[in-house]
Amino acid sequence: MTRTQAEQIAQKRYIKLHGKDWVEQNAVHITAERATRNDGKYEYRIIYRMPPRTEYSKSGIPILKIGDTSKPEHRTVFLFDLKAGTYGIIEHY
Repeated sequence: MTRTQAEQIAQKRYIKLHGKDWVEQNAVHITAERATRNDGKYEYRIIYRMPPRTEYSKSGIPILKIGDTSKPEHRTVFLFDLKAGTYGIIEHY
């Protein structure tokens, strides 16, 4: 299995988990991260994070938030063994 095939599998599974309509409505807030672990397995993470709400000071000036470090609303981590062609979900909330 290639990384591209693994990512396609993960994306299809993610859509099954959340529903096509929900994914389409929230697509602008969904990102992906990729990593190859030390054990050679491939991690593909799909993350849903809403942007921080704009807060205003008492004078009405927006308070800027640089670098949102808040926990994402949804995170699904797929772990692939590309050589064996297997995968599993190791984290989902």
